[in-house]
Formats: sequence, C-alpha cells, structure tokens
Amino acid sequence: MWNASTVAGYLLGGFIAEPEKYALDFAFTAIFLALAFLMFRGKESLLPWTIAAVVASVAEAVIPGKFYIVLGALAGALSAAFLGKNNG
Repeated sequence: MWNASTVAGYLLGGFIAEPEKYALDFAFTAIFLALAFLMFRGKESLLPWTIAAVVASVAEAVIPGKFYIVLGALAGALSAAFLGKNNG
C-alpha cells in the first residue's frame, strides 16, 4: 500500500498546480510534528533532540543541499544511544 500510494502521489501530484491552495505544502510539516509528538518520551528525550536540532541547524548553514537532515538525525540517534547506555 505504501508503494502504491507513493507511485500514485508521484504520478498525480503534478496535476495540483497550487498545492498551497489546499495546504498540501504544510502536509510534510504536519506529519513530521505528529510523528515527533508520538516519539517524545519526556525529559530524557530533550538532550538528544537538542543535539539533533543544533547539528542540523549548523550543518544547514555550512553544507549545501539537504545533508543537514541526515546529519541531524544521526547526531540525535547516536546521542540517544550513547546516553541510553550510560544511564541504564
């Protein structure tokens, strides 16, 4: 179903001339916020999320392209793994 929906979106997405008219430009942000809300585990999540945000922000400012997304995600995941092993 995921693959079929992706293909349908790819093929039919071009027919929507003004996605902002239907707030489709905000859909990615809304989905990200919903997923992030579900992944939040309280105070122990704050430090890895902060590290991810700082690394992504710095990388976005100094590295061209969208690599800041990957770098922020890796920094957050690695810091959560490292902090989880040291706290448990």
